[in-house]
Amino acid sequence: MTDEEMEIPEQSGDKDEDAAMEAANSEHTTSDESDGEGESGDEQDYSDEEGNVEAGEEQEEGPARVYLPGEAEDAEKSGDLVCDMAAYSMYHTCGTLLPCLSFDVIPDNLGENRATFPATCYCVAGSQADRANKNSLLVMKMTNLTATKPDKGSDEESEEDESDDEDLPELECAQIRHIGSVNRLKFCRVGEIPLAATFSETAAVHLWNLSSALNAVDDSRVMSTFQQNSPKYAPVYTFSGHKTEGYALAWSRAAAGCLASGDADGRIFVWKPSQGGQWHIDARPYTSHSSSVEDIQWSPHEPNVFASCSSDKSIKIWDVREKPSAACKLTATEAHSQDVNVIHWNPTDPFLVSGSDAGDIKIWDLRRFTKMLLWLFSGIIAVPYAALNGTQLIQQFLPQPVKIIS
Repeated sequence: MTDEEMEIPEQSGDKDEDAAMEAANSEHTTSDESDGEGESGDEQDYSDEEGNVEAGEEQEEGPARVYLPGEAEDAEKSGDLVCDMAAYSMYHTCGTLLPCLSFDVIPDNLGENRATFPATCYCVAGSQADRANKNSLLVMKMTNLTATKPDKGSDEESEEDESDDEDLPELECAQIRHIGSVNRLKFCRVGEIPLAATFSETAAVHLWNLSSALNAVDDSRVMSTFQQNSPKYAPVYTFSGHKTEGYALAWSRAAAGCLASGDADGRIFVWKPSQGGQWHIDARPYTSHSSSVEDIQWSPHEPNVFASCSSDKSIKIWDVREKPSAACKLTATEAHSQDVNVIHWNPTDPFLVSGSDAGDIKIWDLRRFTKMLLWLFSGIIAVPYAALNGTQLIQQFLPQPVKIIS
């Protein structure tokens, strides 16, 4: 039994946009993926170089191995990689039809560190359609997410088919029209207001209040009203100071409501909340980068400090208490040999981790701004530290001893 995707209908032509928006804000279901692929309950004959193994005779299995990029090149080229469902406590899929380059998880009020099933999850994604007026923000609530079930024999499967139908996960989706593809999306609660910041391919940066959409996915009666009013849904704030599109967007954890956005021209703007639900944005950008700003990360402890990385191969540390022309305090000019795609602060210690197109990960000691090379992969697009343990990046990503380079 395989997983049926929870799909969100694609929008139709111009004349049917409103109807398509309503159709997308509806409930979908899926079945949980429980059975592994390529297995059979029937016994078979196997042979090896030394002789035949009789039917019914058990074979010894080698120890389970972690998959490492580069160590299974033949399997990668032939497409023989198979998902091992035993590796997942829970696994479900959700199809959005339109590609989504960026999404973010929406924290809820259902409790921290939940470990019981069925689970519930809220998230928001932004689409990338071929036409600017066909894009949307998708606010989703997934419920009844059950744990992965162990493989069963054919007799047990037939007996449980009826009960499985009652355990199907459910998806509620509230769709908001967005002009232009969503290059990057970041969620943050500012006070009690759930806000999503989006960087559009039109170079505009929008802030969206998701309160109505979240209420809609929680209550079918509210969803009906939301569907009727969704064409009127508009951002609460829009900044048009960027001259080109961008991909760098980050909310500050240490300073509520502060946002930074960076574009393909290497310019960064810092947003600071002001009264009346507005934001003050200095017209003078931070311009030390010579190429596209790929990522921005605020310090988890210093409300005035953020880091940025760029396709110019550099990493920079900024202090927003200074005027933009003097705000760059530290620079690693050749941080990597190729474009630096992503950075992330250690949540407890003065370290920054970075990853590049060259496939290398580096950790930087901000007290001296020296680097420590860790490992090489095929390409790095995300390198988060664990939220509760500043050393867990190494434990999760590097199964072999670490080589330190001062």
